[in-house]
Amino acid sequence: MSASTVSDLRPAGAHRPLVGITGPRIHAAQISTTPAILLHAFADAYYACYAQAVARAGGLPVYVPRENDAQAVCARLDAIVLAGGQDIDPRLYDSQPTPAATMMDPARDRFEIDLALAALNHDRPLLGICRGAQLLNVALGGTLIDDLAGEQEIEHSVVLYPPDARVHPVRFLTGSALAGVYGPEIWVNSFHHQGIGRLGDGVRATGLAPDRIVESIEVDGARAVGVQWHPEMLAELDPLLTWLIDQADERGAPRASREGTCREHHN
Repeated sequence: MSASTVSDLRPAGAHRPLVGITGPRIHAAQISTTPAILLHAFADAYYACYAQAVARAGGLPVYVPRENDAQAVCARLDAIVLAGGQDIDPRLYDSQPTPAATMMDPARDRFEIDLALAALNHDRPLLGICRGAQLLNVALGGTLIDDLAGEQEIEHSVVLYPPDARVHPVRFLTGSALAGVYGPEIWVNSFHHQGIGRLGDGVRATGLAPDRIVESIEVDGARAVGVQWHPEMLAELDPLLTWLIDQADERGAPRASREGTCREHHN
């Protein structure tokens, strides 16, 4: 589906859900055009492909910096996308960094865990992508496989193909939300060196690669899914983005908060 079809998804004047997107924070010195006087500063870095995919699906993308109060910002957003990025601090699930670990940002982890729990408490549709899926599982008390090299039977992590190349299949659990979006199986792009380990409270594995690596999760009683592939990088509009916008549309006016049954981080 091309970007020109957005008007077909959301006619002029129609409600366009406000979708918050997370991202990493970097040193301004990493940006080649930063003037010398600002080399000490930090910059928030949001990959444009997430916003482009949300807009193509009919949403209004906005970036969510970590200075926000997670509960307050979720009360104003219609949906959340937890974006990909660096490894999650393994100390959050009682592990330790390995030689394969990337640089980590514990402050990002803390904010995005708060944001994920706030989305669940406010009944906001949530899509976790790659790191975002892993963070959703950790937020609910789950663990990660620190490096897939010793677990995988097909390649998940080495970047050998273009980012939109579909390199392996994922088969979905019958009756899952993702089976409703895609059918029983799809082929996906893949570049993640970590994976879902022990499932968090209320988290179900709903999509598996041929080597049994978990490729998608869903949270019981919530409109929250996580996927290990990158639908935002595919050439065509992925139906998962349309699902997210449709779920956000269903809520219309803000729903009542679920603070009475607030989920808590178990680590």
